[in-house]
Amino acid sequence: MNKKEKAKFSFKMNILYIVVFLLFTTLIIRLFFVQIVNGEVYQKEIGKTETRETPVPRQHVDDHDNQ
Repeated sequence: MNKKEKAKFSFKMNILYIVVFLLFTTLIIRLFFVQIVNGEVYQKEIGKTETRETPVPRQHVDDHDNQ
């Protein structure tokens, strides 16, 4: 590899590092807003959720191979 090719490769790697850094930074900022800034809103939404248990009939399974 000559100097020109090395410089071109280095430039492409720097661009890749910058893109990855920006993506992770965006992810961290989004998580901050979801958890810290809007956390109470989501906690209230969780409180509105209803849960109920419905009985499910179960069957008996015979394993004839282990007799």
